[in-house]
Amino acid sequence: MDDDRKNKPGGPGADPAREDPAPIEEGAEDLQAQINDAARHAIVDTARRLTAAGTQINGTLEQQEKIIDEVARELAKNTMKFKKTAENVGAAMFKTALLKFAELAQELEELAPYIEEELRKPEYNGLTLDFLFEYETPEEEATFKKVWDAARKARQQAKNKPYKPEVSNFPVDRLNFMLPTIFDQPADGQLTFAETLNMNKAGKDDGAYLILSVLFDDEEGSRATVSRRIDHTDARIMGAISAAMDAGKDILSLKTIWRALGGKGDPQKSQREKIKDHMNKMLRTAITINNQKEAEAYNYYWTNYNGAVLPWESADEVRNGHIETYYHILRYPPLMEFAKDRGQLTKIPIKVLQSPGSSTERKYQIEDYLLYRIARAKNELAALEEQQGKKYTKERAGKIKEKKKLVILFDTLLTRTGHAGSPPSWQKRNILEPAEKILSYYASEEAGHYIAAVRKEGKTKGDKTPVKFVITLK
Repeated sequence: MDDDRKNKPGGPGADPAREDPAPIEEGAEDLQAQINDAARHAIVDTARRLTAAGTQINGTLEQQEKIIDEVARELAKNTMKFKKTAENVGAAMFKTALLKFAELAQELEELAPYIEEELRKPEYNGLTLDFLFEYETPEEEATFKKVWDAARKARQQAKNKPYKPEVSNFPVDRLNFMLPTIFDQPADGQLTFAETLNMNKAGKDDGAYLILSVLFDDEEGSRATVSRRIDHTDARIMGAISAAMDAGKDILSLKTIWRALGGKGDPQKSQREKIKDHMNKMLRTAITINNQKEAEAYNYYWTNYNGAVLPWESADEVRNGHIETYYHILRYPPLMEFAKDRGQLTKIPIKVLQSPGSSTERKYQIEDYLLYRIARAKNELAALEEQQGKKYTKERAGKIKEKKKLVILFDTLLTRTGHAGSPPSWQKRNILEPAEKILSYYASEEAGHYIAAVRKEGKTKGDKTPVKFVITLK
């Protein structure tokens, strides 16, 4: 799996304009001012660490405090030639400064796309995010403030703009792919589950694994209509919500969530209740994600998240004589963030999700496997085509041609959806025929030709099932 955070502004792969803070002269009268300046110069590093261990998926206040303490002490040690006592005093002063900049680092994560958009304007002459923080002159400081204020304004405008869902997020990482198949409640009523997932790269045995545990609440909001697993419906809701948050929206009506799931018109009472049930389940379900071994094996960030699957608060409001439920999402859905941080969160147009058939868990089982295979193949194809555009090779041209054909075995689809042992007639009616309709829809103009074409190879005869679906990618 790839970790795209190396390419993010201020990420591990970024080259800041200044690696070391400005030196501080021993005994300087304006020590606090110079400490503040040194802390500002270290903001890129602080933002990286807080993003890795504070504001991202494994964030706790204690961890953020620890990061700030570490950065403060390193700054004091590297920039002040004091004795031990003076170093401790200096570290404390650095911490005071860094606490202020910690808030800035957290806001930076939210403002980053708006800052990047502002910096694309010709007037900034190619100024980058890293260099923006390294201002020295009053003119450079004025530029920093101008860009920051413009980004804040753009963020507010995005929040005020009516949100019409056009895309939903779809994870293609291994954790989210495997999650709906585990943690089903056994007959003894067990509510706590733990699993060790193999996260080794293909063909590797690097000792990379991830520890995952889930604690289901058996109290209010845990209705019999909602399964004791983090299922495909939950994943669809988290994908819809994370896409809205990517667009700057953290307050969503139940109706908006319904439409972001591919629903048309207003949701019926049963559909509203279904969404509420799943939202309640995700709020009251605690999850732990710890990928320490995977991080050590592949130099990824170490994730140790403990919290709700989806933290939110809600309120009912009366508008135009109708009661509407609004959800305030308190953080980016952790499971979606896990995929996003690896560059494995794909955007799917809403019209693609409006495939034929009722929005049932079984349909999502089928469709999510098809989308998983297609989305991963399209991502791999796009990467090859991008490389080919930079430097043409005959070998790569052959790979591109090969990648445009995707084969999905029907037996594999049955296994992945948990229906391999079902009677053949049931498989044909409940798995094969819906899959054919979904794939045909993806190739249609209505779905924007998400795939170029699809054909079924093999024949249905008696108890025999088709061999495979052959999909042509655009």
